[in-house]
Amino acid sequence: MRIILKQLLCALGVMEMAEATDGAQEFSVMKTFGPDIILIG
Repeated sequence: MRIILKQLLCALGVMEMAEATDGAQEFSVMKTFGPDIILIG
């Protein structure tokens, strides 16, 4: 499901994506990487 969502977002113009496994990792990703969207799963 995650792959389908990433492909859909790419088709809509989202070029930079990062994935995080939980909220704590998400904050770390946001500080070091400026993505258009972060998927938390």
